[in-house]
Amino acid sequence: MTRPFLAITLGDPAGCGPWVGVRAALDPRVRRRAKPILVGDAWVLHHFVRIKNLRLTPLLHWADYSEKPGQVNVWHIPHPNIRTLVLGQAQKVGGQSACESVRTAVALAQSGQVAAVVTGPVSKESFKAAGLAYPGHTEMLAALSGAGPVEMIMMAGTLRTLLVTRHLPLKEVPGALTARAIVDSVVRADQWARSALGLKHPRWVLCGLNPHAGTTVFLEVKNAALSPPRWPRSDAKVSVRKDRSRRTVPGPTTGPDPMI
Repeated sequence: MTRPFLAITLGDPAGCGPWVGVRAALDPRVRRRAKPILVGDAWVLHHFVRIKNLRLTPLLHWADYSEKPGQVNVWHIPHPNIRTLVLGQAQKVGGQSACESVRTAVALAQSGQVAAVVTGPVSKESFKAAGLAYPGHTEMLAALSGAGPVEMIMMAGTLRTLLVTRHLPLKEVPGALTARAIVDSVVRADQWARSALGLKHPRWVLCGLNPHAGTTVFLEVKNAALSPPRWPRSDAKVSVRKDRSRRTVPGPTTGPDPMI
């Protein structure tokens, strides 16, 4: 089997991203399936990542890729002010460096040079300090790829969790939740689950914003301000028709219930 190239961005260079990226690139489980390439400023790796027998190799041509013990291939994205970087702090140079590594990785993916992109953790504060309009990776990747509405899904084994809102202050979340927004997110996620994962009958359950949603009338009344508006009672089911298929979404239910 021919292993594809996999781009791993370093994330914010002042955070844990570079160390995590190196560990991922050295992981035998990753190497068995792909050829990992770190994308970011190599200076950060040389000066801040301390791993025994680590060897960093700048990748100038794809034919130069090598996997000797302890060796990590790096697609070097230099930043002119990287030497001013202060570890553990949100700063302009960190946001700029993280942004450029993502831009480069996306370009490599769009040109077919890598099969996929894995993003290291970024700092929202550093993004803001760098004057970037993106609140996070999701919105940035959508803009760079020219995609329409996108969704964020977290996966753990067979469990997939769809986030209807992203990167909002908690007090703004109830106002951002509408039945239409929930339905649109589920429809897009359902289409992805069927096409990308090959699931024939994905089952979606709406979790209450309040983890106690639906447990008692007292809690429902006390936490009414934290309930998604205009959604049926907790024992109801909502069916959505689109593309000649039907999605049934029961809820809202308590947070742990869908995992049981």
